[in-house]
Amino acid sequence: MADTTKPLEMITINLTADLKMLAPEGQDPDLNCAVTSWRLLVNGVESSYGAPSIFDEGNLYLWLPEEDAKKRVTVDLSYLGPNGEIIPVEPLYREPGSTEKLKRYVYFTSEPDFFADPEGRTSTVTVPYDQLDLEEQRKVIPDANGNAVVSSVTKPYDGLSYSVRELTADDPLNSGGVDNKDIYDNISYICQAYDPETKKLGEQVTSANMPEDAGLSRFILESKQYSDPSVDKDFADSYWGHRAYGWCEITPVDPAIVTLESSWFDKDGNLVDPDEKNTVMNTLELVADITSSEGTANTCKAPTGWVQLVVDGKKVGEPIKLIYDGADANTVKTTSKTGTRVAQIAPARQILQAASAASPAFVAAMPVALADDEPSARAGSWNNGYDGTREHGIFTVRLNATDPGCDWLLPNATKDNKHTVSLEYIPAKNYNPTEGLADDKKPKVDIEAEPVTPETKTEVEGDGVIDNPVPPQPGDDEKHIERHKLSYNYKDPKKDTGDVPDPDWNVIKVKVKTPSSGDFKVTTSNGAVATAEVLRDEDGNIIRDADGNVTLVIKVDSAGETTITIDQEPNGVYYGSTFIYDLTVEPDVTIPPETSLVKTAKNLTHDGDYIRPGDIIEYTITAANAAKGSVWQFPYVQDQLPETVELVPGSLKLTNTSMGIMTAKVLDESEYTFENGKITVPLTRVYGGQNAQLTFRAKVKEGLMNRDTPTELKSVANDAQAQGYTGMENEPLPGGGYKPPEDPGNPFEDEDTSDNPDTDPDDPDAPKPPVTDPDAPKKTPVVETEEPGKPTVDIIVPNNVQKGDITMVKTAANLTRSSGSTQVGDRIRYDITVKNVKPDSVWCDTVIKDELPVGIQPVPGTFQLKNVAGEVVAVPDTVYNAKAHTVALNCGNLYDGESYVLTFEAMVTEDAIGKDIGNVAEVFGAQPTDKLPKPEDLPKDPTAPDNPDNPDDPDDPDNPGNKPGKPNDPTDLENGTEEGTPFWPEEGWDEYEKDHTLPIDANNPEAGKVTATSGQPAYPLPNDAIEKSIADPNGGKGDGNGNGVNKKLPKTGDETSTPAAAAVFGMMAALAVAVIAHRRRNEGLHGRF
Repeated sequence: MADTTKPLEMITINLTADLKMLAPEGQDPDLNCAVTSWRLLVNGVESSYGAPSIFDEGNLYLWLPEEDAKKRVTVDLSYLGPNGEIIPVEPLYREPGSTEKLKRYVYFTSEPDFFADPEGRTSTVTVPYDQLDLEEQRKVIPDANGNAVVSSVTKPYDGLSYSVRELTADDPLNSGGVDNKDIYDNISYICQAYDPETKKLGEQVTSANMPEDAGLSRFILESKQYSDPSVDKDFADSYWGHRAYGWCEITPVDPAIVTLESSWFDKDGNLVDPDEKNTVMNTLELVADITSSEGTANTCKAPTGWVQLVVDGKKVGEPIKLIYDGADANTVKTTSKTGTRVAQIAPARQILQAASAASPAFVAAMPVALADDEPSARAGSWNNGYDGTREHGIFTVRLNATDPGCDWLLPNATKDNKHTVSLEYIPAKNYNPTEGLADDKKPKVDIEAEPVTPETKTEVEGDGVIDNPVPPQPGDDEKHIERHKLSYNYKDPKKDTGDVPDPDWNVIKVKVKTPSSGDFKVTTSNGAVATAEVLRDEDGNIIRDADGNVTLVIKVDSAGETTITIDQEPNGVYYGSTFIYDLTVEPDVTIPPETSLVKTAKNLTHDGDYIRPGDIIEYTITAANAAKGSVWQFPYVQDQLPETVELVPGSLKLTNTSMGIMTAKVLDESEYTFENGKITVPLTRVYGGQNAQLTFRAKVKEGLMNRDTPTELKSVANDAQAQGYTGMENEPLPGGGYKPPEDPGNPFEDEDTSDNPDTDPDDPDAPKPPVTDPDAPKKTPVVETEEPGKPTVDIIVPNNVQKGDITMVKTAANLTRSSGSTQVGDRIRYDITVKNVKPDSVWCDTVIKDELPVGIQPVPGTFQLKNVAGEVVAVPDTVYNAKAHTVALNCGNLYDGESYVLTFEAMVTEDAIGKDIGNVAEVFGAQPTDKLPKPEDLPKDPTAPDNPDNPDDPDDPDNPGNKPGKPNDPTDLENGTEEGTPFWPEEGWDEYEKDHTLPIDANNPEAGKVTATSGQPAYPLPNDAIEKSIADPNGGKGDGNGNGVNKKLPKTGDETSTPAAAAVFGMMAALAVAVIAHRRRNEGLHGRF
């Protein structure tokens, strides 16, 4: 907004002559027409002062502050013509300091050969349309984004202004049009630099020459040749002169740091040889020669800007400005290598701010020139740019890293103390930064600097804290390790009775004085006792106080012991330091402990799955004290193991931060007791905000899982409890410190410490209660676990079975004859026995399948099944499928040691003549885990009274459960079907058998499966196994007396088999093995749980 408080000056614009010329013939001119557009610029910047709306008798009046009126004032306007048309007016202006009216220019276009660039380089640039003057806007069309594309001449930076051709009366420019004037005299250039960041033009600068610095500029060629009234009075009254607009761009070029040299000086400023032994080098001098790169014009000027120091690839410190003049000069401008070192010039000091240090660091700068007039050893063919005209900047800096706050100059520690130093040039103008150049274009120097041990001092502050320095241990001096023991009494925050909380309540401060700026790393062994951090600002920088000290703030949170370690990292100047503080915070025994106990369990063998006999369960008992500043004294934890598990010897481990046991310690048998299944472990103490953790392992007992295992023996869950003491005072020791009280013993073991003479008058024979000793330590209440410790799935189930766990035996007996060979008409009895021999396992929904040989016909009414209880179950004849000539029936679940026996009789028919009547039976079933619900689908607690599936729930009397007197148990593996009933899979035997055979390895599904069979074929008589066929009793017809021709069919291994038949049967056997080993599916069962 314009400032209306300053004195104003009136400026006049007179367009009377223009308005009269526009009047139609015979009509008076409209000298009070409307102004349709208006833009006022002061020194090229738009201003809001003055905005007239109509002419006043051909005149317009502006009111500007006197200060602005003295500047270049320009107005772009248009007005309404006599026929309603918009009449634009060329920009009107006046020179800075002028008191004349505003006038305008005749605009023309410069000729293409105006610039003397022999290459004639041109380009186009995109600029905001509103940055163009009215005359420019007439020649371009803005795009949708408000930008316009204008033509520009361009060239790379060469240190020179744009060269234009020399104008004379014989070789002028011409304004063209009706003006048609030759222009060759009184020419100047008005330039405005364009800022690509703000996308605006800067102030106008008038010069006799075109721009010479890199960047995009808009220029106005201006000629006052005809503004002199003596040359052309009419022109001078209305116009300032002639103008032509244009844009020019000078692109930056690459710089070159052609050499970088280093020297060492001692503390007195004397040059030293770094290879000389026992030389103490204090100051490093770097001399850099910076110029324009090879391939650029030899008229380039010396670079200006800054130099960034780079050590070991990392930028250090703030950039150093190149200063060519004055007392602080650090750079010499030269075009020749000839010269001598200016040794008598006192170093100038330039203050730098280290990025990682709070105090200022300083660098000594000494301008020098190089004495060598020969090309450098590293110079290329262009002699490092020394061609007689190209300007160089010789930058010199002296660095003393051991000056206070200057060690950041060598920020990294290296194994061999060697460092690589280089420089990055940051341009102010005309050049590109060297950061983008290839490494081989940036010279480096290698230096070696031996670090020193920093001189440090520490001071501990805090109300009531006692600092006891610890003598150095072997090796501490070499590693610069400083040790302290701190003692502090915890202060209950409730006793801070001030209106405003004391910020230093339970706070200890350690002041570390060190010359090193290396970063600090703080670790605390027990964060429940105290936390510690170095004081930093919001940006993470270390704060140093007025004395240069670093402050470590220790916030005490509770009683206990912790070790706080402060490591200051090494750098290239100083070795690292370590400060170790062993802090003991004594408890406030008037604060009662807030105790709790949590027990958890995890199945290490089958995590997240059902528990099996033999599984290892890991229990964790956590005894915690939540009252900060308190101590739970001599707590004991005891745990009565459930009947289903047995302790794994050597598995007890204890972690107790209050006792300095930070990682699990294996307990020796002397450190706990284990009697009658009860574990008792003393914990000694648990400070407030901390806990002790006891872990141990137990193995699930074997022999538990059978058909009648009660539900209570299917769990490994149980509770633990703990009890201790409180209020026992520590005994102060001479010279400081405390002696802790002695352990009163297991608080669970109550003892009658004195006789009680009093009896109960109502029951004189009742036992006398023990008398409590008033001096005995006060016990804490017994604390028990709120939830029993149990795994995710707390149900023990039988093991799965695998190959060899299910045995099957089939026998055959000839009931007709006891010797010789079986004949047609003989009666045979078959017994098939299936047994489970794996401990703690079950084979569910067992199915016996017997595919009978040809000529063996079951006798109706002879099928019987003896079940696992030894009971004989009647079996219907329908278990025999005549079409498939196969016997198949349901048996039921088969637990460890149990068996089923199927018995039936059969007759030998004539179809058996010449046939092998030996055969094997097969057994199929399901694993218990195939019948059980998925663990994630189990109720949270199937035995809980509020579980709707629990029939013991009095709220659900209509649910009697699945067994009389026994609640529903989701792991009850009842038979899926009735024993002795026929079985025929709906999906067919091939599909059924895939999922109901035995795995080779129950723990490795990839091992494959096999079918459990009765093994060797069963024959009624011994000779049957030898002859493997039934004789024809009548020479092929048979007479019923066993007489006839003994005909045999080819069989595997038969002496009469042909080789071809043997090959065929061999292939069939291999195919059978492959089928048996095929992966099985888990479907087809219809069991109820």
